[in-house]
Amino acid sequence: MKFANLHLHTIYSDGAQTPDQIFEKAKEQGFGALAITDHNTVTGWRAFSEAAKNHGMDCILGMEANGMLGNANLHFVCFDFDETDNKVAEYLKYHHEIMYVNAKAKFNSLVKQNYIKGITWQDVLDDFKEPMWMCNEQIFASLVKRTEMTQADYRKYFLAFRAAPVEQSAKIVYSEAEDIIKIIRNAGGVIGLAHPHCITKFLPELY
Repeated sequence: MKFANLHLHTIYSDGAQTPDQIFEKAKEQGFGALAITDHNTVTGWRAFSEAAKNHGMDCILGMEANGMLGNANLHFVCFDFDETDNKVAEYLKYHHEIMYVNAKAKFNSLVKQNYIKGITWQDVLDDFKEPMWMCNEQIFASLVKRTEMTQADYRKYFLAFRAAPVEQSAKIVYSEAEDIIKIIRNAGGVIGLAHPHCITKFLPELY
């Protein structure tokens, strides 16, 4: 019997490890398969598939998506869908673009407030050459690589990053939960809840 972890994030969204590092650790812990569920992106799929092959493990390709149910922002895990489907492609394009805008706005604001020193926005882009779902983690990784900041500083600075006011950021408009379910299922995929223990009261409506 193979055990699988079905909810994992990599450096392609807000994870701290590469797909190869994740598979190496999972193999040590006795897992036989993993699913990649980076936030609103599939850019890590190729690297994830190659890492699975290199470590002799199975992989399930997916992502974590947002969907609104009333005022609640629910998180869904989506597996085995066609990323070239038009509706899926539109969803991914929107979230890539708006996260880029907001990550850059966050960076510029934190530079202005003296939270960030010693790197430029171009440094961040150079460190993450592939297109991905940009967020605080990429900024922090560049700080660790290019300055004297260490991984031990992560929590302090991450909380500061989250709390700091941001100028010129764009409001993210999330899809309705029903629309996300339709998009993924129409693209041949399977969809479930990422954090069901927090939102059991919504289950009847979602069913």
